[in-house]
Amino acid sequence: MVKHESKHIYTKPNGEKEIITLSVKEVSHILGKHPNTIYTWIQQGLIPVIDINGRKYIPKKEFERKFFIK
Repeated sequence: MVKHESKHIYTKPNGEKEIITLSVKEVSHILGKHPNTIYTWIQQGLIPVIDINGRKYIPKKEFERKFFIK
């Protein structure tokens, strides 16, 4: 399993933490695809992305909805 690399974690009012973004590396691991494939899909608009300081992050909830992952 890939260690979560994202620093984008939301703390709910009850103190529970929720991961809100995934890195390209994490998505490639989840889908079993090479990171270059994920970047291609991002460029094609198949995977939503947020660009923060030149790094690509995938919104976790949108990714799960798009790829039927839970």
